[in-house]
Amino acid sequence: MGTTGPPATGPSAIGSSWVVPVLSRSLDGGPVERQLLRDRPVELTTPAPALANAGGVGIYRTSYETAELAAIAARLGQLTEIERAVLIGDTWALARAGQRSIADVLTLVAGLGTEPEPSVWEVVDQVFDFLNRAVPDSQRGLLQAKTRALLGPVFDHFGWEPRVGEDDRAQIVRATLIRRLGVTGADEKVRAEAASRFDAGGLEGDLADAIVATVTSMNRPGDYDELLRRFQEAKDPQTEERYRAGLAGIPDEALCLKTYEHCFETFRMQDVPIVIVRLMQNRVGGIAVWSALTEQWDEVVAKVPDMMQFALVIGLMFQVTDEAFVERAVRFHKDHPIAGQQRVDQALERLANSVALATRERPHFAATLA
Repeated sequence: MGTTGPPATGPSAIGSSWVVPVLSRSLDGGPVERQLLRDRPVELTTPAPALANAGGVGIYRTSYETAELAAIAARLGQLTEIERAVLIGDTWALARAGQRSIADVLTLVAGLGTEPEPSVWEVVDQVFDFLNRAVPDSQRGLLQAKTRALLGPVFDHFGWEPRVGEDDRAQIVRATLIRRLGVTGADEKVRAEAASRFDAGGLEGDLADAIVATVTSMNRPGDYDELLRRFQEAKDPQTEERYRAGLAGIPDEALCLKTYEHCFETFRMQDVPIVIVRLMQNRVGGIAVWSALTEQWDEVVAKVPDMMQFALVIGLMFQVTDEAFVERAVRFHKDHPIAGQQRVDQALERLANSVALATRERPHFAATLA
């Protein structure tokens, strides 16, 4: 087990050396140990199983070997809320950097239990969203089964309806579980209930967006026209955005391109950038939308205010394709700079990182999802 560093903020400097205060504690009990990490590795004095960032106060990332992580994952209930959030956030960040694996992240997910901690479940949402994009169709059944196995029991605890006296944050977690089980897990019961609620009429409340996301992932005949009708009849901006997002989320290339056409025929120009962001996030149709956009690049850019031009591209960061597309996208946007180009470059860097992560992990997906 070690700590990464030196971090950009947090440690103090003595001369030319960094000094990082490290607090650790054993899950078997005992005092919090305090040590200083300088420019050389130092062995923790804390007996295993040990948490290397006790209290989650250190501004650095912590990495654990697989066996150590499994030991901690089995006792996540002994960690504080912030310690759990820091641990899973660090492990996911290090997986993206190639220093840990997605299997390690899923080990932690398996031990999370039913604590209503939105910051933790936000990371879980990101992980399963990535897997939904990266796993090839030939292994999609494995991903769906793994999603149901890890998240199904948690959702059984929360259910569809709030419980008397439950934590106010539970509804946020409930929505995340519905979206992931419905979209990534293809859970039949969740999909059936979401479809029933969607078909009953207009949606309101904290679960509405998750229900729309689940229904659109099913790509049922007639749903596109129904989403468009509800968007056109919406009485408030929030409802408009909900159904506009649904139109952009259907996993169908032809329908994505149809929604792209609506950007210049139906939607207000002020809303077009966010629609294009959502379209480029689409696992199935995002690249086709980007290609259509580049064919009329100058014309579209001229219609979008300078402060929003970056939004025409940042949705690409969610794509998980191949290195050839990354090179194509980087080359195009280098030759066609726009206002906010720094944010475009950041999105392209994130795209490249996601593709690199997928390339590293794909040979291991069968074992990871077993």
